[in-house]
Formats: sequence, structure tokens, C-alpha cells
Amino acid sequence: MGEIERILFIDESGTPGKSKLPARKTVNCLAFCAGVLLEWKALPQFVDRHTRLVSECFRPNLPEIKGASLLNDLAPGVDEAAALKRIAAMVGDSNLRIWVTGCELGCDPHPRYPGAGKKPAVIARNLLVDRVNGMAKSPAYSDYSWLFVCDLSSGGDLAQFGTTVASFRDALVGRARAHSIHAEVLGGDSRRWPAIQIADVYAFYARHAFGVKRGLAGASVSKGEAFVDFLYPTLQRSATKSVVGWATWPSKIGVSTGVLKTPTYTQLHKFWKL
Repeated sequence: MGEIERILFIDESGTPGKSKLPARKTVNCLAFCAGVLLEWKALPQFVDRHTRLVSECFRPNLPEIKGASLLNDLAPGVDEAAALKRIAAMVGDSNLRIWVTGCELGCDPHPRYPGAGKKPAVIARNLLVDRVNGMAKSPAYSDYSWLFVCDLSSGGDLAQFGTTVASFRDALVGRARAHSIHAEVLGGDSRRWPAIQIADVYAFYARHAFGVKRGLAGASVSKGEAFVDFLYPTLQRSATKSVVGWATWPSKIGVSTGVLKTPTYTQLHKFWKL
């Protein structure tokens, strides 16, 4: 195995496994995770871009960018759209590769990952590992060691993510984890690793976009639209330009009518392409 050349920084949004399925489903029933791939040699330049972004778009002395508090942390005169445009531009300038995956509480077991059962967070993690695993197995990227770094906010989740990576196997095609991906998952402090902050923003806004798509109460239409308009176009694409940086596993539970009185289908139609 060669030197560590690529690091995947991971953060998650939503904790549906910690509560029972409510009678009226809400956006909190979703578990999303995002992975931001960064080349080790490009880390200093990325940190510089992130520092400029924080100083120009956010309030002074902000310890970290968080999706959930982004609106409250903006600098005077900077709106949500402007901040997300800057984040998207930074992603492009830094040549980051980003994957977003999600799952819904109450889902059927995924046929590819039977060991995940019906746990939405575990299914979302398997989807993420699967997407990145495909890239790591390709001839162009198999010569380097890949390291996963997950947000340290929850030690239990870090251990569970490590188990997912170490034991990963696509049961449908019999594909195991690429040998170039380290089985150990390291924990990182999001205040010190800017790429984890970017993963947090993507996972949070993606959860609202999918929540709107599913008609879940509490899903923010404005945040969903912001994800589709600014962040979704920056997700990982294939050689044919198809978006491969997005994967979800829907619930078997149907969407109740009348959960969202607004917006209209015309306003929501673009979300159904996700």
C-alpha cells in the first residue's frame, strides 16, 4: 500500500436512530452523510481558501462553519445564497470530490448491505463507502492509500463508522472494500479540519432538500432550493458528467398527503430529479 495521498473527511446530519418513528414524519427522520475528498498535498491551499471564506462571509471569531447555524453566523450584508455560492466556488477551486448519501427512518433493509438492517445512519454510511470504494478500485486511483476522517462529535458514531468501513461488502455483486482504503477510521475535530465543516454544510442542506422531496414536515424549502441551486452541481461526476455523488435509500412508508400545504408541485418539481 502506498503513501496516504487522499483523505475523505466525513460528517453526518440527523439522528433518526435515537428516536421512535413518529406518527407524522418529519425531516428529523432522515440520516445524511457527506464525504469531502481532499488530496493531502492540496491541504495548505484549501485551508487558506477556507480562512478567506470565513473572514469575508462570516461573523468575526467564528470557530467553525455549521450548516444548522449558517444563517445566524453570516457577516452583515452577506446572505445565505452568497455564502453558499462562495462555498461552491471554493469546492471547485480546490478540486474537491464530494459525495452525499442519505436514508429515511422506517426504510426497508438495503439488498446490498444486509448487515445494516433498517438503521438509516448505517445504510447512509454504507452508501457513502460504496460510492468512494468504486473510485478507489479504479486503476487511476488504486495506487494510493485512502484514509477516512470522521467528525469527532460522537465517539459512538465514530466507532460505528469504523465498523462499517472495515467490514464493508456489497452483497449483491460481492465487492469488498478496496485494499487501498484503510480499515481504521480516524476522528477529527471539525474546528481544526475545515473539510469536515464543508461536509457538515452539504449533509445538512441535502437533508432538507430530500425532506422537501419526500414532503416531510419541518423541511425547509429555501434550504432545499439552496442545495439544488448551489451545492448539488458540485457533487462528484462520472467521466460522462453524470452525477454519481448522490445516493439515497427511500422509506417504504408513503408520503402522507397534506403534510406540506406549501409549496406547490411546480415549486418542488426540480427536487424529484435528485
